[in-house]
Amino acid sequence: MTTLPILRPTTLSRRTLSGTVDGSTASDRPNLIYRKAKITGKSLEELRSLNVPVPKFRGEAVFGVYPVLEALATGARDFFGLYVKDTVRARSSHDERISKILEHARMLGLPVRRLTHSQFDKITDFQLHNGICLDASPLRFSYHLSDMQLTTVYLDNVLDPGNFGAIARSALFFGCEQIAYAEGRGKQCSCQENPIACFGEDSCPSGAVALRDFLGRGKATAIDAHSECSCRPSRITPAMSKASCGALECSRVVRVPSFLSFHKTLKSAGAVFVGTSDAVSARKFGKPTIELNELEVQSGQKLVVVLGDEGLGVSDEVMNNCDILLSISSSCAKQTSVNSLNVSVVAGILLHHIAAARKQPGK
Repeated sequence: MTTLPILRPTTLSRRTLSGTVDGSTASDRPNLIYRKAKITGKSLEELRSLNVPVPKFRGEAVFGVYPVLEALATGARDFFGLYVKDTVRARSSHDERISKILEHARMLGLPVRRLTHSQFDKITDFQLHNGICLDASPLRFSYHLSDMQLTTVYLDNVLDPGNFGAIARSALFFGCEQIAYAEGRGKQCSCQENPIACFGEDSCPSGAVALRDFLGRGKATAIDAHSECSCRPSRITPAMSKASCGALECSRVVRVPSFLSFHKTLKSAGAVFVGTSDAVSARKFGKPTIELNELEVQSGQKLVVVLGDEGLGVSDEVMNNCDILLSISSSCAKQTSVNSLNVSVVAGILLHHIAAARKQPGK
């Protein structure tokens, strides 16, 4: 583990129409593979099979301005090298984030190398890399659950890296001290079909064998530059970190043996488990739902916010062990099929409510 003095940027204002939120100009914006395929007239397979020489990575490719900045500032990984696009490096004179990244690299003695846009696309499989990536060791889950935290988020079978990362971002922003995830809550994957996207050796032995074979054939350079499969995650992937805007680099994410063991530990510490459900599903468990504005939170009360699968919601086992079931009602007067919210949006709403309630005088 590498530690450094924390050098964080001040808040940057939103750019005008000529730029993006992260401060890059239109010419610096990386293309998604679908957009690039449309522009070039090539198929996705043709783009992915292009012979673009890329460096060999010792670890994995952590990509994006904020994930790289937070990784270097937090020091929870080992670092092997920094790769920067020329146009991005040129912004260091007026973009504090880039200058801080380069300063961290200098303090660590990290080699800083240039790559082209096509090389970044190849390494990250055409994800939004912002023209910068870090060769670093994987960021793994913790196995040490704390029962002292006021707010803990429990993710029940939340597998999508985008949702996982977005939830972590909201959790950090609203002062949630801990995110928990039960091992074994998720499907086993057939990572042999796309071994470079496997979550890692710890989660899928067959995928790990395929991954080693795949790397041995010289067809990949950065282990797990992205992750889209639904195997059981054994570590935090670069795709999750990018979706979290770097929040996962400085968050406490705990992998627990099972929900029941997690429930027993925190329940004995006085925590109240809060789940989300519609009224119909809640009746199956003989429990009423309450509206969000009815949830009362005391300043020192320990809460566990339970968030469920993107499609099926919270599982029966977990739902049955929740003390409170919350319902977020729609304000839409139209009759549509849109009757739910994305799990990461629900997380943001609940955590904001809890954080605001804790700040109220007398609570």
